[in-house]
Amino acid sequence: MVAWNSRKKWTPQNSLTDQPAARIGKTLMTGVFGFVGAVLIQIVAMNVEYLLFRMPVVSENTEVLLDLTNRYPFFIFNIIIFAPVMEEFVFRKAIVTHLVDAIGMVGAATISALIFAIAHNDGHYLVYGSLGLWFSFLYYRTRNIATPMIAHALMNAMSALPILSQLIS
Repeated sequence: MVAWNSRKKWTPQNSLTDQPAARIGKTLMTGVFGFVGAVLIQIVAMNVEYLLFRMPVVSENTEVLLDLTNRYPFFIFNIIIFAPVMEEFVFRKAIVTHLVDAIGMVGAATISALIFAIAHNDGHYLVYGSLGLWFSFLYYRTRNIATPMIAHALMNAMSALPILSQLIS
């Protein structure tokens, strides 16, 4: 997927892709900034869900993935690398890029975020929807899909930090 993306043969030409993508330095910096923003968004959204709907602060989805990693340590690569890369290609690169000219960036990001939230399937729709909007913003800001991938991967790595530290020690 990464190699295909670099050749841009399957990326449609539109208002989002016609402008040049950010260079690697800006992409990395924005990805790290995006990670900090994602953590803050997740904290706020989880608290709002708890206050309004008494949703548990712990995500069932995250707990299942961490349990799998406890049993199968190499699953950590799925959480930290493969899932963020695949999800950003699907929800941002494919959905947002293909819808942006038809319904605008806000509409494309909203549809992408809704599908992203539903796909995570654990009831934390506000959390995943907010993160989906944030990752769409990061993609739009740099025109580089690597930016939300970096933010997403760092966020997942932070969630997996307890298991990651067990694997290292």
